[in-house]
Amino acid sequence: MDEFLGSWKLEFNEGLNEILTRLGAGYITRKTLNVSKPVLTFAREHGPGDPEVGEWYSLKTFSTLKSSTIVFRIGYTFDENTTDGRTVRTVFTVDGQVLKQEQKGTKTAYITYTREGDLLKTVIKVEDLTCFRNYRRVVQPPPANGTTPSVSTAKSSEQPTSPTSIEELDNTNSTK
Repeated sequence: MDEFLGSWKLEFNEGLNEILTRLGAGYITRKTLNVSKPVLTFAREHGPGDPEVGEWYSLKTFSTLKSSTIVFRIGYTFDENTTDGRTVRTVFTVDGQVLKQEQKGTKTAYITYTREGDLLKTVIKVEDLTCFRNYRRVVQPPPANGTTPSVSTAKSSEQPTSPTSIEELDNTNSTK
């Protein structure tokens, strides 16, 4: 996951309108998302390597039109409100050098992130449609500092025995 940390600015976009149409996004949402040039920032929010809780990461999407932040753990499912207005169940996994994101809603979107040097290649698939988005690195990742983010965190319903948020983790650690 470390190879994805840092900020990435969109340089190339092909097929997004068709994907958004298939997902049910309205005209204005589609046009807005197609003209925006967002910056994605992957960051480690907590960790590294607590064997009981795992590492927390964030994916911040920033553009002049719309911004969002999600906080997640690899392999844990959580609710996500997407930039196109859908509410989905999302899980991130890592397969070799590929970061995968699956968004399950009325339709399922599969997103892969692959890094090639300073290029982040993203492929979005919904049914028989495919979208390609390429991002260029703009900022190197900051060193991991283990600070708690000031954003809402994703809650996991898959692993109820471990803390489901950074706040719960902090409360658990302060009582030990």
